[in-house]
Amino acid sequence: YGYNSWQLDLTPYIRYGEDNQLAIRIDNPNYSSRWYPGAGIYRNVWLIKTHPIHIGQWGTYITTSEVSSASAMVDLEISVNNDSKSVVEVTIETEIFELDSLGVKGEKSINRFSDSVISLNPGERDKTKLTTEINNPKLWGPKPTQTPNLYQAVTTLKQDNKVVDRYETSFGIRDLQFNPDEGVLVNGEIIELKGVNQHHDLGALGAAFNRRAAERQLEKVALWMDW
Repeated sequence: YGYNSWQLDLTPYIRYGEDNQLAIRIDNPNYSSRWYPGAGIYRNVWLIKTHPIHIGQWGTYITTSEVSSASAMVDLEISVNNDSKSVVEVTIETEIFELDSLGVKGEKSINRFSDSVISLNPGERDKTKLTTEINNPKLWGPKPTQTPNLYQAVTTLKQDNKVVDRYETSFGIRDLQFNPDEGVLVNGEIIELKGVNQHHDLGALGAAFNRRAAERQLEKVALWMDW
């Protein structure tokens, strides 16, 4: 239905040192969805500028294994792109920070992954996998019985000891189990899943996302379901 994220590389079309005009044509054909999908641009569009050597779009992937209140193993996969015309050697450094309830990152890191050095040929994309252990992790869990604690991994790419890219990845640590007798367990607690068949549009307000309108929808649903 066209709701997936995607990207285009504009590099070959840029006229460096000159004025450039970026034009977007919207096509909303008949029967493009099972319901009214909206028209125009109704989600965020980002123009991203990177160094030729950079972490790929959606280029980090974090999983947590062997989770307990005492420790957790954090696995990080990083995808690095070399869009330059030279063979390069880059150093990958990643630190882990705690986020507070407002999503603000702490001043000091609480852990880090071992540094990794990789070599990339021109046009090559490569992945590296790293693992570290966090002692006494603050677990993520759904309210109201648990707290959705979050961490942030900050990955830095360096070439010749110079920072060429930095990428931030927020994540939570939790133990998730699916049991045929008890259902879904998060950190050992049975969690009853509740939800609705919520379409993305906002009625008379249109299809462009409006945060407050979406919050109001959920507030009304919560009152109706007596959550």
